[in-house]
Amino acid sequence: MKISEGKKEEREPVPEGLHLAVCAGVIDLGTQYSQKFNHSRSQVLLWFEFADFDIEIDGEDLPRVISRTFTASLHAKAALRPFLEQWRGQKFTAEELQGFELKNLLGAGCQIQVMHSKSQNTGRIFADLHACMPLAAKQKQPKIRGNKLWFDYGEQPQGETPDIPKELPNWISERIMAADEFRKCLQGPADVKTPDPEPQGESERVPF
Repeated sequence: MKISEGKKEEREPVPEGLHLAVCAGVIDLGTQYSQKFNHSRSQVLLWFEFADFDIEIDGEDLPRVISRTFTASLHAKAALRPFLEQWRGQKFTAEELQGFELKNLLGAGCQIQVMHSKSQNTGRIFADLHACMPLAAKQKQPKIRGNKLWFDYGEQPQGETPDIPKELPNWISERIMAADEFRKCLQGPADVKTPDPEPQGESERVPF
């Protein structure tokens, strides 16, 4: 089953508030350069399916989706760490901080807090993934209805074109191909340096 964000200009954003969702994708974007801040950072994109919101594409009902990009770091000042700790409902242990497997997020249920933002360029209102929280005690674990999306540059063979999932939207594939790691995979074995983390300013069920 394919999943799609649909034609943005033809749909209303998902309403603000808390919504049941499931993590359907973890995408390693590699090292991305920011013209705005003039630096490069290793990034990861988290992709979520809403459990209760669909969109019709070419006569087929598909789950609505939302995503958010983070610096790939669990540093105390990196945005990803508090995002995941709020989702887990507890802090990371010292051992987990030494090496947490992001693949554990796939299929994990959650409640997503959506807030609306306005584009300064177009004036369009869009849904923003503000926060992620654990499921409530009596909430049923949602299942992924579309494709489970996973991409990790660390799993790509050197000297070959990276195997990018065909189900990914073009805009995500283009970001993957813009990474330093994409070029280095094509060139063959090479040491990929991970940049420094980017500083950014009660449930017993731990989903991952």
